[in-house]
Amino acid sequence: MMSYDCVIIGGGISGLSLAVYLAQSGAQVAVIEKKHYPQHKVCGEYISTESLGFLERLGLDLRDLCLPYMSGLKVSSPLGITVKGPLSIGGMGLSRYALDHKLYQLALENGVLLYTDTTARAIDFKEELFTIQLPQDTLSAKTLVGAYGKNSNIDTVLDNQQLASEYIALKYHIRHAGFDPTTVELHSFPGGYCGMSAIEEGLVNMSCICKKSVFKKYNSIPALESKVLAQNPYLKRYFEEAEFVLDKPLTISKLHFRINTPVKDHVLLIGDAAGNIAPLSGNGMSIGLSSALLAGTALLDYLAGKTDRPAMEQKYRQQYYQHFSKRIRVARWVHSLLGKKYLTDAGIALTRLFPFLLKLFSKPIHGKPF
Repeated sequence: MMSYDCVIIGGGISGLSLAVYLAQSGAQVAVIEKKHYPQHKVCGEYISTESLGFLERLGLDLRDLCLPYMSGLKVSSPLGITVKGPLSIGGMGLSRYALDHKLYQLALENGVLLYTDTTARAIDFKEELFTIQLPQDTLSAKTLVGAYGKNSNIDTVLDNQQLASEYIALKYHIRHAGFDPTTVELHSFPGGYCGMSAIEEGLVNMSCICKKSVFKKYNSIPALESKVLAQNPYLKRYFEEAEFVLDKPLTISKLHFRINTPVKDHVLLIGDAAGNIAPLSGNGMSIGLSSALLAGTALLDYLAGKTDRPAMEQKYRQQYYQHFSKRIRVARWVHSLLGKKYLTDAGIALTRLFPFLLKLFSKPIHGKPF
């Protein structure tokens, strides 16, 4: 049986960044990831400036990669009414395909053991140790972290409550000569909205979220694109003129925009496993990274004998709610307005008259640099 200070289930940005952070402090760490690297994932692929300092301390300096930097925001209603303004603290664009792979390589360089194409079959906690059963191995760990994203078979193992989902999400990569790489665009349509931002190699990430009830009405992605998304004149133009790079859009369906729980059965949950912020905020990646840092600080104190397990769990739980509950709640409220045709039209028209409202809405869903 292999023994570790910490085993992390899930090798996305939150799981990998936590693994690197712990390993750089001398901890023995293993990551269990059900897929291999690199992989495309449904994501806004926008990294808020608040996260850059943490990534740099881990050894990943995105500023040296000449990535697109976004400082502006453009929002449109289903009728095409637009409002423009500054994008709070701004951020950079990088695909999950590239970012996850860079973090994966950084984890290997720091001595993290990665079990890829592997899932956890069973978990047992006894006498202050976790036992994690894999298909071919059994691991022992002093601490266990869930970083498995929005949904995973590990939810069943941990007996987490499955939250009902009203939405589906689609992701495209496109090329369009007219897209402004310095601006994040957010285009609403009946039942949802589409966020667009530049990433590496001149590409644009277009991630859309739509109510399941709207999708079921048409029951196909091409019909959804032509009958619903194209009602917004900006999206209509992109679908007609852009070059679509991926063979087909990536999709996910189990979406909820609330806090699940930061701690479950002595397992610390980080990133989307703990709670999802509505995609319009563009801050899911930053919350994943920030929660990794919060969990890492609490774990290192426990591993060093500075605190016991209940105190470690309570510290992380309190800090998670302190940092993210308001941001997730405000983003969910704004999210509920977008996609409601007349409310969105009226709201954007009002914001054109009073531009400060755009900043008022966007500021609470961004955090401070960490």
